[in-house]
Amino acid sequence: MRGVSLLLDNSNKISYKSAKGFWWDGELLDIYFKDNYLGDLQAKLSLFDVIKGRSIFFIKLEGPNINIKGRLGRSLVGTYLIEDLDFSLISSNTKKLNTPISSATGSIDQLLFNQSGCLKANGGAEAKVLDLFGIFSQNLYVQSSLECRGAFLELKFSALNPKDLKGTLLINPSMKYTMEASSERVSSKIKELGKFRLDLDPSIKAKGNLVDLINYL
Repeated sequence: MRGVSLLLDNSNKISYKSAKGFWWDGELLDIYFKDNYLGDLQAKLSLFDVIKGRSIFFIKLEGPNINIKGRLGRSLVGTYLIEDLDFSLISSNTKKLNTPISSATGSIDQLLFNQSGCLKANGGAEAKVLDLFGIFSQNLYVQSSLECRGAFLELKFSALNPKDLKGTLLINPSMKYTMEASSERVSSKIKELGKFRLDLDPSIKAKGNLVDLINYL
């Protein structure tokens, strides 16, 4: 199963306690992403794709906070791909109330990328966002979609009512991200509290490393 572990992560951020089976059909037990426990992973090589010059595994990851099922692989020319992948996530930090995203479900129909950046992307997700600060008077349900913008992977997100929340998340080839979000409801709250007569459309901007963001959630 060493081949699968290298395919999943080449920067030593993913570790596991034990493995069983063979590299083409086996299981990794007790997988961790940095310090966060994920669960157990089953992986089976697609022999049909080997003939086409691609190493593609059907994977199934099951854990207390995450479930993933789909196809993950790499071609001989160094193109990574994710296909027909479904996932569901439950934040492990919800009880601590230090992250707004409590759950998410989604699918990736196809995602192709290499060291130069995004090649093709198609997928979407839905997430439940907790209203930790009482701005919206209710929790938000946010929908998102994936596509390539040049070499960047772009995730566009919006609440069911775009006036509540909308924005974009851009991820570059080195896994750095920039995010910008806006909310007309937040603008209205600022005007009410300050008695301003201003044409405000404030936005929230953030940037950082995607690995740290995933670890935080």
